[in-house]
Amino acid sequence: MHLVTIDTSGDTGPTSRTVHEGEPVGPILTSKEGHHLGTPAWAKTTQGGQTPWNILTDPVAEPMTIKAQWAADQYTVRFANPGSPATPPADQTVAYGTSPTNP
Repeated sequence: MHLVTIDTSGDTGPTSRTVHEGEPVGPILTSKEGHHLGTPAWAKTTQGGQTPWNILTDPVAEPMTIKAQWAADQYTVRFANPGSPATPPADQTVAYGTSPTNP
């Protein structure tokens, strides 16, 4: 059995799980406002950095820490010119927590 520390870097989710040798971590329910899990969704943290980790298939062989890899949700902002004959400015895609630029 190995202790897997889970760094969700989010608002919800477990902080650790005990996993049998050779078994995957398994599904982890977590969320972070305005974000979704990126690709890859999880990474194993090591002294040399981070390595992509598939929590559903990669076997656990030692105590370890995995970290959620969040990506900001993207939104399309559409401008309108009601009652104006001018063409509205082009749509803008903005990430959660940011604002569109002034057209």
